[in-house]
Amino acid sequence: NIKNSNYKYNFVDKPIISNKKEFKQYINSNKKIISLMNRRFSAFTQKIKSNIDLNPSKSELNCYFNVPLKNSEDPIFYSGGRLLGEMCHHIDLAVFLGGNVIEINKIIIDNDKDAFKSEECIVALKHESGLTSKVFYSTFKSPFWEKEAIWLSRGDDYIFIKDFKSIQSNLFNEGIKENDKGCLNMWKEILKK
Repeated sequence: NIKNSNYKYNFVDKPIISNKKEFKQYINSNKKIISLMNRRFSAFTQKIKSNIDLNPSKSELNCYFNVPLKNSEDPIFYSGGRLLGEMCHHIDLAVFLGGNVIEINKIIIDNDKDAFKSEECIVALKHESGLTSKVFYSTFKSPFWEKEAIWLSRGDDYIFIKDFKSIQSNLFNEGIKENDKGCLNMWKEILKK
């Protein structure tokens, strides 16, 4: 309960808010909440951000989450926890990279109405900066990434992050090859405050 907390900072697992009541409670509180959205602190992300900032209106960002298909015996299958707990990282990343969202162009959810579950989702965003971004959440396998991929394109130029382990681009030769989803940099930043 945010309102009754006596701490200066509250660390909350994502997402911070999942309904209007919680949003009103958060807005009316004077508490600072930190949700651990580590991908914005990754060295890979900083590489993409510096490129988007050059000309966001000509850029397109695609974020892919490739997750294993769950069966109906798994408790998380019905809860929506996979969308909230995983896809929110890429939605946060898109907002971090592109700035304020002015329009949600479409949300497509492939529902299995008999099982009351959603396993496929696409969220398309238009940002104040002019950037367009899409977040894909899918149970389909792909040869191009293991779990996550971030693809920035502007005309013929591209930057591709594969599972936050490697980066490829036709804009620069230097490579960052490490498993860096930004966790260490995020904690360093938090501890500075």
